[in-house]
Amino acid sequence: MENQTPGLESKISSATDLKEKIDLKNLLAESVRPVDIVHSLEISTEVIELGKEISYSEGTARGY
Repeated sequence: MENQTPGLESKISSATDLKEKIDLKNLLAESVRPVDIVHSLEISTEVIELGKEISYSEGTARGY
């Protein structure tokens, strides 16, 4: 499986839309989960907080 982390991190840093940023962070959390569960949980926690702030229930739900 190809490491998508650098590409996703680049897209996250350049994303201006918060929903897009949340979706990308969800993908990043899923990508790093097999190798770094703690980092994955940190990303997911951030996603949940951001999603609640902007009432983005789909993105928030994927954070869980």
